[in-house]
Amino acid sequence: MPSVNDLKDSKFLTKEDADPAIAVTITGWREMDVSMESQPTKLKYVLDFREVEKPLVLNNTNGQRIALLSGKDEFDDWIGFQITLFNDKMVEFGGKIVGGIRVHVPQQDLPQGVTQVTARRHTGDGPPPPTDGDVPADEDGY
Repeated sequence: MPSVNDLKDSKFLTKEDADPAIAVTITGWREMDVSMESQPTKLKYVLDFREVEKPLVLNNTNGQRIALLSGKDEFDDWIGFQITLFNDKMVEFGGKIVGGIRVHVPQQDLPQGVTQVTARRHTGDGPPPPTDGDVPADEDGY
């Protein structure tokens, strides 16, 4: 059955395109005009993939994640790197939770020495239990 999301006609990947998550292989990058029709030109970097036709507009967060996960800062070095694109429903924009595309890789594909961190979810009543990061250090730093 059609939904309102079917009415979007974007030439770039949208969060709906990544829900459910999609595994892709980076094949290239380029600069493209991402402005709306009849608006001033707005150039952004985009990534192209083997598995999907639409490119991903590369924002700073996803660029930093790919650099960290691949161990490479240069876009050319990302070619051939496999990532998973998913709709992170907790992405914020303008102070509102709107969702958006985020990047991760399967744990077994991470470069040596890189650990992927995922958020812990608390489903019980009351506040979540403390983690090591929640416990303040004493004067000695322990």
